[in-house]
Amino acid sequence: MPDQLTFKIRPFQKTDAKACVKLINLNQKDLGDLYSEQSLIETSLHSKFWVAEKNHTIVGMIGFSNLKNGIGMTVSLSVHPEYKKQGIGRRLLQAAKNYARKQGFRKVLALIHAQNKPMMILAIKEDFIPEGSLKNHFRTGQDVIYFSFFCNGN
Repeated sequence: MPDQLTFKIRPFQKTDAKACVKLINLNQKDLGDLYSEQSLIETSLHSKFWVAEKNHTIVGMIGFSNLKNGIGMTVSLSVHPEYKKQGIGRRLLQAAKNYARKQGFRKVLALIHAQNKPMMILAIKEDFIPEGSLKNHFRTGQDVIYFSFFCNGN
């Protein structure tokens, strides 16, 4: 496995929007509603995003949205196809989970397209549990599996 320390996770900056939208578009078959540069910047004003950077290039991203009542949701976890299987997705997911714990969230949701088996495996390895499915979801009409991570371990 390649050296996992060759990339860093850092907070999203507005100047990252163009690179992040490219990543999202590369992974669009596994994502729900897609962002434009402007909509990503606007969303980042009320949601938290992180990027994975390797050699000054953004190779991954994740968002976290506050759904209120102590519940948050991961958004748009994307890793560049050339950088998959290097632990980047795991570290991004861990960044969102750690943020949720520190902010006092009870639960973190992840909606994963039913055909995205690698993401489901990662979610389970990161202590998310499947709780159900949503049929014909998002604008794409794809089925998604609803996973939850309980911040207090329950």
